[in-house]
Amino acid sequence: LGDYVTLDWCHHKDINSLIKIIKDYSKDLSRKRPLNIIMIAEPGSGKSHFIKCLAKKMNYKGISAVNFNMATLQYISDLAQPLETVRNIKVVDRLPLLFLEEFDSLENFSHLLPLMWDGELHIGHGNLKLGKVVIVLAANNPDIKKTMKEAKNMQKEAVPNDNTKIADLLSRINGGIFEIPDLDLAHNDRDRRVDKVCL
Repeated sequence: LGDYVTLDWCHHKDINSLIKIIKDYSKDLSRKRPLNIIMIAEPGSGKSHFIKCLAKKMNYKGISAVNFNMATLQYISDLAQPLETVRNIKVVDRLPLLFLEEFDSLENFSHLLPLMWDGELHIGHGNLKLGKVVIVLAANNPDIKKTMKEAKNMQKEAVPNDNTKIADLLSRINGGIFEIPDLDLAHNDRDRRVDKVCL
């Protein structure tokens, strides 16, 4: 991805898979709701850098990135500026990639539910409609995978009350999970420390 490189074959395969998912979504004119993807990575592993490189690589497909760190969110109205930027990108007939970093730092996930389902958000008396958009929710918490499995089984099993909202949010992930593996990852068949040496 230009300035984002890896010698880890599994990671390389995951990157190509992510690119294909976004390409297929952008070409499918019947899809009007957001494509929601979870990104899981350790703090400082280059999530923002990865998104910038991904958007640059897919620029020929008309994809542009907008970043917002959810840890800075104090009021729902704080999302107005990045969502207006997303709408401006759509006006020039490009597909926005909205990158919401540290979404797992939120205490109240309910604000994100209409954004992820209908592509719109009510702020004050206004209604910001986005429609077709790629939303990447970045998390540092490795337990997100486990919570996602619970979310997918919500109808079969009861989910504890404190996890209901995050489970509801994660049940709306329709683009899958993308993981940036730890640079210290080492198994019998895989060793990401090669990337670390190269860096």
